[in-house]
Order: sequence, then structure tokens, then C-alpha cells
Amino acid sequence: MRYFNEVRFKNERFGSLFHARGADAFNRFILQANLQEIPLGGCSFTWCHRSAKKMSKLDRFLMSEGLLGVNPNFSALTLD
Repeated sequence: MRYFNEVRFKNERFGSLFHARGADAFNRFILQANLQEIPLGGCSFTWCHRSAKKMSKLDRFLMSEGLLGVNPNFSALTLD
């Protein structure tokens, strides 16, 4: 298992630098592992610095295509 502290796309980060190489590596991992991202409802960002000047979408749900095929209507919701 690998830990990524990365966003996938530039619009998932606010107030700090977007690292294109890290995002590319993360997206490549998702593609090579044949994972699908489950839509995440609620807040656009899942992490916020205490100053509220830096925000990122770091938390997400990734599922295998096989598991997603069992129930294609999976969804997730961020909590406050």
C-alpha cells in the first residue's frame, strides 16, 4: 500500500503550490491499479490549515472496478 499526500488536479488545492509531478504519479498509480474514484459529496476540500488559507482535497475513496460493478451507485459524503 502506498500513501499519497497529493491532489489529483490543480483545482483540488487552494492557497499552496500544486505539484504536477506528484499529481501525475498519483494519477498513474490509480490508472495502473485499475481503481475508480467514488464521487465525494459535501465539502470541496477535506483538509484545511488552521489559518483557513490553505485547503486541499486529500481524502478520497478509490475502489476496484470489480467491487464497483457489484454496486455502481456507491457514493461518499464528507463530514464536518
